[in-house]
Amino acid sequence: MDYNLSDNRLETKFQDAKPLYSESEAKIEANRCLFCFDAPCIKACPTEIDIPGFIRKIASGNIRGSGETIFRSNILGASTSRVCPVEELCSGACVYNRSEERRVGKECRSRWSPYH
Repeated sequence: MDYNLSDNRLETKFQDAKPLYSESEAKIEANRCLFCFDAPCIKACPTEIDIPGFIRKIASGNIRGSGETIFRSNILGASTSRVCPVEELCSGACVYNRSEERRVGKECRSRWSPYH
């Protein structure tokens, strides 16, 4: 049985507005995370995903474990990551917002792991 989508299906014609990180880009971005003890990003997340935990797993190359961390809190993590307003939630709560540093990228936070 073939589980691939045929080329004429509508969902194959839509591209993401911003492409996902490559594996190396995701690791670089993940290594910027401070892994805060009180993790304001977790407090801002409606599903209370262990964001520093899954980012740490991306940084160490444990991509499957990172996805499992997301799915443990949110079984629909791959779907909700496409519509979640991370700029107002987890990324909006990132401690980097209080400094000149740019915050950890949203693809690293929400979309990269469930798709790999």
